[in-house]
Amino acid sequence: MKIIAGIPAHNNGRCIGSLVIGIEMEEQVDEIIVVDDGSTDGTVELVEARVAALSAMETKPSVTVTKQGNVGEGVAIRKLIEEAKKRDADVLVIIEPNCEYNPGDIPKVLAPIVNGDAEFVIGSRFIGDEKEGNKKKMLFVRTFWARVLNFVTNRGAKVKVSDSQSGLRALSRYAMETIRLKGDGDAVKLEMVMEAVERGIRIKEVGIGISGERISGGYD
Repeated sequence: MKIIAGIPAHNNGRCIGSLVIGIEMEEQVDEIIVVDDGSTDGTVELVEARVAALSAMETKPSVTVTKQGNVGEGVAIRKLIEEAKKRDADVLVIIEPNCEYNPGDIPKVLAPIVNGDAEFVIGSRFIGDEKEGNKKKMLFVRTFWARVLNFVTNRGAKVKVSDSQSGLRALSRYAMETIRLKGDGDAVKLEMVMEAVERGIRIKEVGIGISGERISGGYD
């Protein structure tokens, strides 16, 4: 089974280097694809330096960088899905590089797909053993808006998810080929859930932890 980690990046220079290294250390994925959405803070240079280091070591996973203008998170995620399909990925794990999500949770979002229990998995910050600790690490305003957006998503899609805004999720090959995303901006996360429900894709949430409050920069 070929697994690709996809990172949609925009001005994440303070976090992306440690994320890429963390994913490498987990040894769960075959490739890492970074789609840079017009960063101006050195994000691309940091990733390219890591690419050069890995090339010299001839080790896995390989890391590639695709650049685009600042056209939005939705475009970046569509590009990640497109690139994953081109590379014959069986699973695409999407993780945001904002110092919030832990690469150590990648196996948690992979497991339901690998076991055949789901095609779309969301890593939820609001369920599981770590939910109380997560709440203490998140600013109240972000927790509040996450719950508001969950309500909107659940009402619109007629499905119940606890964390529609999570930046850690996984898509099976079937989900990648079936979901049709159209939006360009950060509403892409809600759109993905609604599309999955509309097309009958099996959704599962798993509890994850967070490293702390997200670092400024990147997408909201």
